[in-house]
Amino acid sequence: MRSNPPARIENAPAAAKLSSPVPENSGSAPQPCYDSLSRIASSGYFSVDTLGRVMHADVAIKILLADDLPVGAAFQACLSLSDGLLFAALLEKLLVLGMPQSCRLTSGARILRMDSVLSTDGTHCQAMLTDISEAVAAEVRHATVARRLAALLAAEHECVTLLAHDGSLLEMNATGLAMWQAESFDAIAQSGIYPIIAEEFRQAFQDLNHRVFDGESGMLEFQIVGPRGGVRWLETRACPLPDADGNITAALGVTRDVTERIEREAQLRLLESCIACVNDVVLITEATPTDAPGPRILFANAAFEKLSGYDRAEVIGRSPRILQGAATDRRELDRIRAAIVAQVPVRAEVVNYSKSGQAYLLEIDMVPIFSPAGVATHFVAIERDITARKAAEEIVATANQELARSNLDLEQFAYAASHDLQEPLRAVSSCLQLLQMRYSGKIDARADEFIDHAVSGSQRMQMLIDDLLAYSRIGSKPQPPAPVDTAVLFNKACANLRIAIAESKAQLSCDPLPMVNANAQQVVQLFQNLLGNALKFRGSNPARVHASARRDGDSWIFSIRDEGIGIEEEHFSRIFQLFKRLHTREEYPGTGIGLTICLKIIERHGGRIWVESTPGEGATFYFSLAAAVNDKAVTP
Repeated sequence: MRSNPPARIENAPAAAKLSSPVPENSGSAPQPCYDSLSRIASSGYFSVDTLGRVMHADVAIKILLADDLPVGAAFQACLSLSDGLLFAALLEKLLVLGMPQSCRLTSGARILRMDSVLSTDGTHCQAMLTDISEAVAAEVRHATVARRLAALLAAEHECVTLLAHDGSLLEMNATGLAMWQAESFDAIAQSGIYPIIAEEFRQAFQDLNHRVFDGESGMLEFQIVGPRGGVRWLETRACPLPDADGNITAALGVTRDVTERIEREAQLRLLESCIACVNDVVLITEATPTDAPGPRILFANAAFEKLSGYDRAEVIGRSPRILQGAATDRRELDRIRAAIVAQVPVRAEVVNYSKSGQAYLLEIDMVPIFSPAGVATHFVAIERDITARKAAEEIVATANQELARSNLDLEQFAYAASHDLQEPLRAVSSCLQLLQMRYSGKIDARADEFIDHAVSGSQRMQMLIDDLLAYSRIGSKPQPPAPVDTAVLFNKACANLRIAIAESKAQLSCDPLPMVNANAQQVVQLFQNLLGNALKFRGSNPARVHASARRDGDSWIFSIRDEGIGIEEEHFSRIFQLFKRLHTREEYPGTGIGLTICLKIIERHGGRIWVESTPGEGATFYFSLAAAVNDKAVTP
């Protein structure tokens, strides 16, 4: 008697519907039939009574279990021990609950699923066995692939994401969570990734996601602002992820952090802009080979094109030797080659030739660029056109030589003239003085006036010649500076002026004065001239003069302060010029050379001299002298 398929089991496989029922008392089917059916049978039906004895089993069941299953035999007997216990427990549960039950059994290499129901009268159980071996194997393979994929994503150093069409986050690996600065997947999934994307890139990211769901792939660089305020640059590549039916279910994105690259590119662009704007030529060459044909040019800026007349494309990949010619100094080239071999910086002056054949002189600074391994890979050359500068330097040098020769001639002339004028002037002065002594008051008043003018003129002439001699001697016999005690020199100057000091009832004082590196005789002259001016231009009151010094780096700044008539600011520079006077001889006698001598002395010592003054309140003259080694201030 043939049982109907269980009504409560749905979607029975087609192979089960094709199987033929076997009479209860029939023997085994012919082997060829079994062989044929074994290739197509994937499910079959059977029934057992409440004690688990076989009431019916179709051919497919017998094939699946590899057993004849005679009527009345215990179904549990054809199963393994564990499967038999499982079947017994399922049957008991089915009888008690009356609800459909399922379990998984094995038969050799087959994995079977049993779905069972209790008959309506409760007298027997109807069941279907389905071969799920391939499905289980597929599940195992899928689980294995899933585990491997999960491990791969966990170890991946780039962010891997799955996004839905609306942009909601479906999946993100641990690297991605760190990259997007998210505390957890739930935290970023809840808020979404769009708020983290910088506003100016948000729409572009949404457009990319929409294109992916239209079947396209794409790439985007964008900026994010993390929950903690961190700003990063990311680059994502996205493609569609279809299901088995070809429907796009998600957008697969692989994202990397490119912040360092973006920052380096920005720095490179800035550097290129700077190099392009500088007036100096910039060349970058290889570091090898050092022999012919030499390193190749890899980069040249716009200044190179302007100076040489070559287009960059004409020299890239070629040796700098194409720029050299007959006037190029081979010794300088040898120095450059030696520096390249030694991988050290070098400065050289080289004559290059433009594309039109015009020679120009370059000052070249070359420095090596080293790899992380410490090997020089490139040389950067900064080149300046010094053709005009060299020509100007030659002109200035020639002019300085001429000026020095002219000054020397002038000093020699002044020295010789003033020295040679001494004797005739003394003769004239002597005669005039004899005339004055012998004939004064004996001729007439007019004659006395003429004689007085002549004597006064000869005296002024003597003073002028003496000052000219002093001025010319400053540079005629230069002596090397030596450590001198300015307190002693100040006292010598005061001693030389003792008569003028006494006549003017002057009060001279000074602070402790230091040791300096100078010519002692000239420093005495300097003090004497400045003190003499203070005594001369004291006004109607007795002169009060004070000297002091303060340290300024490697120099000492001296000051000579008086309380005399002072100087107008507009005359501060004029008073140091030769023969320039601010007063008439009747008001204040002198030749107008004293301060010029002071200026020349200070210039010879590499210092400077200047004045500060307020008319009616006095003047302060400042000058600087180099400090002596281990100098110490002393009290005069």
